[in-house]
Amino acid sequence: MKKNRLFHITLLVAGLMVLAGVLILAAYHFTGKGRHSQKAKATLPSKIARKIMLRPLLGEAPEKSAKLAIERGELDAARSIVENSPFMSRKTQLGLRLSIAEKYAATKDTKKSVRLYEEAAAIAFLSPSLSDQYRAQALLETGSGLAAIGRKDEARVCLKGVETLLYESPHFQPAQRLQLFKRAGKLYSALGMSAPQKQLPEKFEPVQPLPLSLQVKVPPDIPDEFLAVERERREALQTALKSPTDENWGKVIHAFLKEDQIKEHVFATRIPNEPQLAAKLSWLRERAIWRWTKYAIARKAFGISLVPQWEKSIADVRFKLVKAYEEMYAGYGDMAVALPTSEEAEAGWTIVLRNEMLDAWLGYYPDAPMSAINDQMTEHDRRLSGKWKEELCPTVNLDSKEPLPFGFTICGEK
Repeated sequence: MKKNRLFHITLLVAGLMVLAGVLILAAYHFTGKGRHSQKAKATLPSKIARKIMLRPLLGEAPEKSAKLAIERGELDAARSIVENSPFMSRKTQLGLRLSIAEKYAATKDTKKSVRLYEEAAAIAFLSPSLSDQYRAQALLETGSGLAAIGRKDEARVCLKGVETLLYESPHFQPAQRLQLFKRAGKLYSALGMSAPQKQLPEKFEPVQPLPLSLQVKVPPDIPDEFLAVERERREALQTALKSPTDENWGKVIHAFLKEDQIKEHVFATRIPNEPQLAAKLSWLRERAIWRWTKYAIARKAFGISLVPQWEKSIADVRFKLVKAYEEMYAGYGDMAVALPTSEEAEAGWTIVLRNEMLDAWLGYYPDAPMSAINDQMTEHDRRLSGKWKEELCPTVNLDSKEPLPFGFTICGEK
């Protein structure tokens, strides 16, 4: 009897083990492979978001596409557009990041909000194209946003930047300085800090014009074939979006590959043979724009797979993008050296290096030698003279453990 009972128990256990094995296999199938595919589906942009994300490839200005995404509540799409638009103006990059960060915060998506606020802070500290008044306003808004989501350490860095600007920069009208100081009072209170009691300075000096602009014009004589392949790609993509057949998407792939072949041929011909420095630089910039577009496509940054060949060779695509940035910034350096006086050349170098550091920090310039760039930036800022000697220069502590290792100092005192 006991043996019979033991036999039945053994059969029951064996049956349960088989059942458990089946359940484990099923779980693996549905929550392993299946979960990954479900996760991929869940993280894919909506149809509306994908259409908006593709608009820059159809010729629309990225900032317009990003604003449309924000209006439609497609925040991930808006963020992707901004993060894949390195040649958008710094002021626009900053403003869009603040707008998207605020909306993420409202939806309690703190992680994404913090990232965008930190990127906005980097632009506010580093970009040489911003006025000190706009810089202070941006840091105040960034700090307030960070404080509201509990990131007080980062908020204090922003507030310290505002304080340094208000007390050390000469480029504020007294009324502007006082107004910003009053606005900063709320942030001091939110952080449990007391506002400085010392008197705000009365000095005011007009902003000195920068000797160099990195917003170079498009090449003056773009070949017809260059424009033709862009038009073909836009038409192919538009057709595929209206009628998404395999044949039409195949034509999109073909159009992109043809565009790459034609453009790289033009770059290889024009860049080394262009005698005018400004024209050569415009071609270097144009090449960096195209290679960034190609890298974004390889990373599926537009929400869908567009050119599988580039996805498979993404390491090579990235390498060529890095080379494009290296040569573009070398070209900007040549432009700085060519300025009429040594004083202007030093100021020109600081503009080039601050932009290069910012592109590196934001991830627009992959694999950038940040330490070397920072050392050069510090050295050229220290050597500023004449009308730029008393300007405020940004500092970046790459060894800092803080999430925002930025600050300001008077250039001649570095």
